[in-house]
Amino acid sequence: MSGPMRRALLGLLVLTAGCGARSYIRADSARYPVSLSSGVRGADGKLVDPQALQKTGEFHSDYTACRMFWTLVPVKSAHRDISDEVNQQVAEAHGEAIVNLSVQSAATVWSFITFLGVFPDCGKVDITGDIVARQSLSASLAAPRP
Repeated sequence: MSGPMRRALLGLLVLTAGCGARSYIRADSARYPVSLSSGVRGADGKLVDPQALQKTGEFHSDYTACRMFWTLVPVKSAHRDISDEVNQQVAEAHGEAIVNLSVQSAATVWSFITFLGVFPDCGKVDITGDIVARQSLSASLAAPRP
């Protein structure tokens, strides 16, 4: 590959390196504990024995985040509060908490045709977790917030 071609390719890579979509996830008003790990704390602040928990359902939420001009301008809001989904899905599954929350992001087809960060770039965000409840009343999870 010739010198000018190499520089042009490097320039293109540098200009497009800032492409992408950012997203911020919160659950500030969730009435149930949410954990990224397999552990959840009880009302006393101590970890509940994982053997005392029973999976009652699966939590799932997804959305698409879009931005343009090297992620400087949001096309869709980059902030997502999943509190309502947490509250609804945990209640429907008769659960008391969410554990193993996982957040994954992937490029959409539109991301591959974005040129130099000028056109919108989108990312699909997929959030999953296990809804759990105590098997016995002896282990006390943090009580749902009012």
